[in-house]
Amino acid sequence: TKMPTRGSNKAARLLSLVAQLEAGPRTAADLARQLGVSQRTLQRDLEELPEIGHAIERDGRRYRLRAGNTTLDPVEALAVHSATRLLVHHTRINFLPSFTRFMVQTVLDSACPPKPL
Repeated sequence: TKMPTRGSNKAARLLSLVAQLEAGPRTAADLARQLGVSQRTLQRDLEELPEIGHAIERDGRRYRLRAGNTTLDPVEALAVHSATRLLVHHTRINFLPSFTRFMVQTVLDSACPPKPL
């Protein structure tokens, strides 16, 4: 059988984390225990959730998903995670801000095309 890759393990863990947070607010210790990871790994995963479309809020010691989140299916989550990893590891760090501005402007231009004169 084929061994799961580190990226597929992380993608599965992120999906599981989202499912845990969808069930209601949870503490970091509870989430780490349920996912079988250290609290530091959990912290990194929580920081990555907004990058894949899941905004989180912290209320005291508990984390929860922000209302109105867009849920990605497993294939979309893995695609976003993989694309983010490729950008981080295969580009110069100073390239990312300009790329982000380019993508935002592209989306805005397609959503709000200029009116003809």
